[in-house]
Amino acid sequence: MIVEEGFDPAYQRVSESVFSVANEFMGVRGYFEEGYSGDHFDGSYFNHLYEMMDIHHDQVFKGFITQGAAMINSVDWLYTRLWVDGEQLDLAISKFSGFTRTWICIRAS
Repeated sequence: MIVEEGFDPAYQRVSESVFSVANEFMGVRGYFEEGYSGDHFDGSYFNHLYEMMDIHHDQVFKGFITQGAAMINSVDWLYTRLWVDGEQLDLAISKFSGFTRTWICIRAS
């Protein structure tokens, strides 16, 4: 179990990494699906979906790679926006207290 008590905007990108969820087919960073205008990095990634690129070296030695791959960030499929009394919920600008985020891993036996 991972528990984050309180909210620190400077720690947001780290929290997104810690609260990421993935299986063998797809991975999603632990970002706020209701939106966050502060520093963040949304990410949804699919296995076997890469952008291939050629790598050129001035000199080539045994063991140097000539091709690399980067995972492509896909569509933000968690896009949800919440409005209450004309104000959008955005933890970067909304006033809130008692913030807690919890992730529980349940193993199948």
